[in-house]
Amino acid sequence: MQITEKKAEKIRMRDVFFMPLGCLLQSSPVLALVLIITLIFASDYIYYNLNIDLPGYSAPSFDNWSISQGFNEIQDEKGYTWQITYEQNTNSNFIGTVRHVSPIRENKFPMLSHDILVTSVDFADSSLVNTNVSNHHFVWVSLKDQTPTGNINLLHTVPLNDDIRNQLLVIRNGDQVRIRGREIYEVFFFKDEQKWNSMWKDAGCNTLLVTSVEIISPH
Repeated sequence: MQITEKKAEKIRMRDVFFMPLGCLLQSSPVLALVLIITLIFASDYIYYNLNIDLPGYSAPSFDNWSISQGFNEIQDEKGYTWQITYEQNTNSNFIGTVRHVSPIRENKFPMLSHDILVTSVDFADSSLVNTNVSNHHFVWVSLKDQTPTGNINLLHTVPLNDDIRNQLLVIRNGDQVRIRGREIYEVFFFKDEQKWNSMWKDAGCNTLLVTSVEIISPH
């Protein structure tokens, strides 16, 4: 008796994931196209707006970086270098209500982790002041016929280490926070030793090497 054996084909996870989509493409191409577009926009929104940790994506790679004492220079495993200068030698404190928090996804500046809008007094009250953050800039509009009191600061955060980054990931809109760190003046990105290729410098905001994070009162 001759016994024949047919080896089972290995089913990959991506095959299982895309199988329903393939069936949908055959039965209803228009509906499948709408679903694909919706998924693309949803993925884009999640990636750029939600303060969540996407494993391996755009996270500062502290384990693979060589960071100088004083956090003045960073070099990665590819040999790329970032040079950082500071506005002053002392630390700054930002205390108030968070009205916006979103991840920063800048490939040339992977040490930047979040945009966080910290407000106080009138700026913290949505019935008095409307705020909006887009493309690392913020605007505010007073809803009353008076100049708002208090402070409003958009922080572009550079976490000192993984622990600080994990604390920043916990922050949500409405939280009362105290964020402390050293204000950064400029970051230069060098692809080679000859010249810098890109520069990060805020305009009216606060790029901050964050050394401590405290959620005084969660929302």
